[in-house]
Amino acid sequence: MNGSRIELVVEDDKFTPQESVLMFRKHAGQGVVVVLGPISSSSWENVSPLAPRISLPVISFTFTFKEGVPNGEWAMGVSPDERTMLPEAFDEFVKLHPNVKKVVIAADIKQASGAAAIPIFQAAAKKHGVQVLDVIEFETATTDFAPIITRAKSKTPDAILSAGVPPSVIAMTRELGSQKVDVPLFNNGMIWPGAFPQAAGPGFEKIYTVVFSTNEKLQKTRGMTRTPRRFKPS
Repeated sequence: MNGSRIELVVEDDKFTPQESVLMFRKHAGQGVVVVLGPISSSSWENVSPLAPRISLPVISFTFTFKEGVPNGEWAMGVSPDERTMLPEAFDEFVKLHPNVKKVVIAADIKQASGAAAIPIFQAAAKKHGVQVLDVIEFETATTDFAPIITRAKSKTPDAILSAGVPPSVIAMTRELGSQKVDVPLFNNGMIWPGAFPQAAGPGFEKIYTVVFSTNEKLQKTRGMTRTPRRFKPS
């Protein structure tokens, strides 16, 4: 950049706001010019207010709840807003699964995008005449999803609407398999970044999520040609 080489400094914040704040302050002390991340929505809510105080720009490519943290001069999210992206995706989901009439919502309330997804899912379900049988809350640190899936299974839903980060959704879906709950799972945008399909492995064919894309054409990315037609830049 401007004739200088760019050095990439990578830190693991373990999906916790406390670690994210520590890492952000550490980067500022190292003299970095911009911070990309953190990925977690709850971490973003804690880090972004620090950016103007420290005069260090921070960019999130995953934070999707703009009502919680609007874009500013020093902190900017580049993804669409969950409040528009998720209802549009649910419109497509019910087209693929017209027999879905009853759902259970399971959401990570420790993540801002997870908590925000609950009323968005409820409104989207109501729009399509889909009954919400139950709303089950969990936390990012949850590893045992047996009680959650047992509760969801008892409601006999046609689908599960979830809002969780990749480790949670992987554990949740494996528990669905263990309890032989064969229904589609539609998760909000928290699982699209990174290598979720590779981490999830086989047997996860009924997971749906919502993503966003630029109008760049990449030969190996299926669906890329459809995205620019549906979502034209304003």
